[in-house]
Amino acid sequence: KLDPVIINNPLSQYSLRGQAEEFALLAVQAKPLLGNLCLTGQATVWYAPPNAGKTLIMLKLLIDAVANRRITPDNVYYLNCDDSSEGFAGKIRLMDDMGCHTLAPGHRGFQPVLLPELLHAMADGKKARGALIIIDTIKKAASLMDKGKASAFAAACRSAVMAGATIIGFAHTNKQPSASGKLQYGGTSDLRDDFDAAYIMGPVEVDGFDGEKVVQFDCIKSRGGNVRSSAYVYADTDGLSYTERLASVRLLDDAELQGFRRKEEAKADIEVVEAIEACIRDGDFAKMALARAVATRTGISERAAIRMIEKYTGTDPATAKWCFQRKNRGAMIYTLLPSPAPLAA
Repeated sequence: KLDPVIINNPLSQYSLRGQAEEFALLAVQAKPLLGNLCLTGQATVWYAPPNAGKTLIMLKLLIDAVANRRITPDNVYYLNCDDSSEGFAGKIRLMDDMGCHTLAPGHRGFQPVLLPELLHAMADGKKARGALIIIDTIKKAASLMDKGKASAFAAACRSAVMAGATIIGFAHTNKQPSASGKLQYGGTSDLRDDFDAAYIMGPVEVDGFDGEKVVQFDCIKSRGGNVRSSAYVYADTDGLSYTERLASVRLLDDAELQGFRRKEEAKADIEVVEAIEACIRDGDFAKMALARAVATRTGISERAAIRMIEKYTGTDPATAKWCFQRKNRGAMIYTLLPSPAPLAA
């Protein structure tokens, strides 16, 4: 026998039963909007160090999106909350030329702290579907170091996204990189956890790009078909106007991308190799003990340390960097090989 219906359950006032059709009309299919780095109907955050070019790349991708009719310009709201007067003047001209909106602190009564309330109002008033809100930068609207405030801000963004908006915001990476040297997101994990997609963006050192800066986006959170990694390049010489720099932004093709990924992998090898060599110099280690010491020193996993130890184990100094020798009680202890002799001139 079924239990009787509960009368006046406190949760009933919040029930959305019978409104499936309404939410179906608000739903937005996730499709590439700003390149593959921001999909429609999602909340996305880009973490980057200062001067990495996040605003520059966003503007170029927005120009392309408007030109290719992926977004209605009148539905774009760029919240420029972190700019110089000269920079602001240039960017509002670009937005005006596209027919997009610009909001700025202190103008027409807008303040970034009002944003959560405005996002909720957009959702409640069914004024969110098709809107693109660009928040530059999020720290002006919410403290990312405060879990409560970061979570409340993310909830407001979720409210607007559920009603059909697309949100992209910028935040800074941590000043201190990880033990392996990689950039880390700044602030609490709430924003990363609550948004649909999150990228860490940073410059990479690549040969063959004189006068240009290469930046790589690595996805650290995804709830859909977000690209896992992407790289852009733009002119970075002195004396260029902002519009010239903007026009120079381009996506690296797969061949270029694979080339610099190999260089980055080699660079990562060097860092771990140096740590292994330091550990071997510091004491006598068998394989597992050496892997633990390297993992502690670098922050990589013991499994990754084992792979790197085995990769450069051998007797030929041209290809190997260490070998192992049998010591007391049969223990196989690692020792460094002599450096290969330089080629004769």
